[in-house]
Formats: sequence, structure tokens, C-alpha cells
Amino acid sequence: MPGVRTSHTRSLAWRSSSGRLWPHGSNGTRCPHRPTAGVTLLRHLMDVHGLRQSDLPEIGAQSVVSDILIGRRSLNIRQVKALAARFGIPVGNFL
Repeated sequence: MPGVRTSHTRSLAWRSSSGRLWPHGSNGTRCPHRPTAGVTLLRHLMDVHGLRQSDLPEIGAQSVVSDILIGRRSLNIRQVKALAARFGIPVGNFL
């Protein structure tokens, strides 16, 4: 059943004939990975606190935050520790 579309809250995804899910961005570009627990938590914290990508210097420049949110980069341990300290939550919640 090649090319079956599956709806996601922020993007479209295609399930290949092997059953693997390939997420696609809203502009049709392919995202390399599904969101991790850390990225999902980061998005939630950004929403709850009304933060923009540029409001997170703990992670790096706005472009770095963007790359993390779309799956081009992963959160590293330095970033995770800084975010955990900022929001007062355990580091393990990001892992």
C-alpha cells in the first residue's frame, strides 16, 4: 500500500510499503526524524511560556533551535541541562 497519507498535527506523513513513516514538513521537504521526547517537551514548554525560537539562548541561535524543532539536529547534553535548569524540571524529562 505505497503512499498512504497519515495526518499529523503539524505536518503530513507518508507511510511507505515497508510501513516506515516518513514525516514531511509543511512546505513538502522531508524531515529526517520523528520528534523525540525532548523536542516534544521543548515545544510544549515554548507554547506554555509563550516563547519564540529566539527566546532560547540556552540552546543557541534561532537557527539552531529551528533545526532542533524540525529534526535536523538533536538536543545535546549541555542544552538539555540548561533547559532543565531554566524550567526547573529534571534532565531526564528531555531524554
